Amino acid sequence: MNRKDIETIVGLFVLAVAVIFMVIVQKAGHILKKDDCYTVEAVFSRVDGLKMSSDVQIGGISVGSITDMRLDTSTYNVVISMCISDKVELSTDTKAQVVGTLFGDKYVTLIPGIEAEQLKAGSKIYNTQSSVNMEALLGKFMFGDKDATK
Repeated sequence: MNRKDIETIVGLFVLAVAVIFMVIVQKAGHILKKDDCYTVEAVFSRVDGLKMSSDVQIGGISVGSITDMRLDTSTYNVVISMCISDKVELSTDTKAQVVGTLFGDKYVTLIPGIEAEQLKAGSKIYNTQSSVNMEALLGKFMFGDKDATK
């Protein structure tokens, strides 16, 4: 085989891999469509670093995403809307936490409760734990807490 034949075969291989990748991405995108989920809200005092479309996880597995974040101007709490997969049923005593690593993206993790009653679309989760500002903690650790002396 000459060089031109080898380049043609490599080009076809790269094209085939690209098509396979596009099919996989398209299939993955249809796993959790807006039609296959219900919306639940959670109320937090702070959500440092959380972004729209961040994951919502249970036990490290993605079960939804964040669809909206807004400030409740009467309480100054942050209300986030989450689209949760219809296949996941959450009890009314479910807890929501904003978690993440120091350098990684933040996400919401849900800790299911034990109540028999299930959350319905539009329900709010008030049992929440807000994000920890890792930069502030690191700064206090490195430079000391100057407010502690007052």
